[in-house]
Amino acid sequence: TRQASFLHPTRTLAMPKVAIVNTSATQLGSHPTGLWLEECAAPYYKFKEAGFEVVLASTAGGPVPIDAGSLGEGFFTEHGKKFMHDPEAMGGMSHSVKVGDLDLSTMDAL
Repeated sequence: TRQASFLHPTRTLAMPKVAIVNTSATQLGSHPTGLWLEECAAPYYKFKEAGFEVVLASTAGGPVPIDAGSLGEGFFTEHGKKFMHDPEAMGGMSHSVKVGDLDLSTMDAL
């Protein structure tokens, strides 16, 4: 365990922890909306590759809606495809933590 004073001065870390905060909105006015998948999937894997523990959060908690447009041709990226077939990632997306319930004292970044 190392002292990570540059991240959080009072805590020792085995692994840094980050929360990726997503939308819970399914509508924007009369237009269907949701998370643009690449906006979560790309940083999710960058943080994982760097050794971070990643928590998926959303404004309301629970399932995060995905904007159908982000799954369309030309927008459904390799990160997005990997995410959709990753049981851990999809489990986190299906059971996201409500932002208000995050214990910020355990987070190194949001």
